[in-house]
Amino acid sequence: MPISEDGDGRTGFLAAVAPRGSDQPPSSPQDQLGARTGLTTVVHLSTSGHEVAVAVCPGTDAATDPRTGAFLLLHGEIYPASRSSAQRLLTRYLDLGIEALGAEDGSYALLVVDPSRNRVAVVTDRWNTRRIFHSFSNRCHWLSTARTLPAHPLPSSRIDPAGVGHYLINGLPYNGRTLFDGLSVLDRASVHALRGRDVDSKAHWRFEFSDRYVHLSEARLRDELLQRLIAAVEKRLDANRPSFLALSGGWDSGSILGAAGRLGAEDLRCLSYGEADGGQGTDAALAARAAGRLGYPHDFVPGYGRDLSEILEAN
Repeated sequence: MPISEDGDGRTGFLAAVAPRGSDQPPSSPQDQLGARTGLTTVVHLSTSGHEVAVAVCPGTDAATDPRTGAFLLLHGEIYPASRSSAQRLLTRYLDLGIEALGAEDGSYALLVVDPSRNRVAVVTDRWNTRRIFHSFSNRCHWLSTARTLPAHPLPSSRIDPAGVGHYLINGLPYNGRTLFDGLSVLDRASVHALRGRDVDSKAHWRFEFSDRYVHLSEARLRDELLQRLIAAVEKRLDANRPSFLALSGGWDSGSILGAAGRLGAEDLRCLSYGEADGGQGTDAALAARAAGRLGYPHDFVPGYGRDLSEILEAN
């Protein structure tokens, strides 16, 4: 169940993992977390190899097995969404092993602490839609999400020149780098096990090209694309809460809108970003007409042309 019922839906955590032995830190991970985050919920766990403390953002789903003491935290969401997703994932882990968690469909990263297997591990989804930042400092592994990154202790104050170069040329750092020396992003589609001071990463999925579609007709390919799109939209619709669609005048979001309409989605709300004084020929205006044709409400959110603080407040 969620750690707290008063969350705003944005999940996240900050974890300190101290290897046991000669490198045991002078203060516990829980003490170190207390000095770095205002989060009131701190979960303290232990394995034979590590001492673990996790500060958890309100609303984050987590589950514990009373028999083994295994703990699983879900950052993000699994499709279709459920308030008991973490408990289901924990059961799947105990029955099938940690690699089975990588087969889930969703936008997520998982933290698993299992005393019975002396395991502390992170599982990332296929596309790293929920990045986990890692460093080793103060004799601890530190793991954070985008929301808790400001509280993540850096191993040094140095900037990573390669990370900066990647960002300036490509718009983002590659190969797990960040702008900061010693702070990295754990790789996608992998199980990352903490062993002593090291991180042992093993891929649970790889994308491979094949000739599977070479001999299929264009009509067959179009039909399969349509069915896959509809199935993907159906997984993300939740009958228990409203769904939001960032709608432009383009084909991509318009196709999602059409799939939602074909599925009979009821509580779907569309929104578009644009200039504060956007005219009838803008993307936002086209999007509003498309939403109206299918009977869905549409809101306009000024995305630029105003004071930045006002834009952030409007969002």
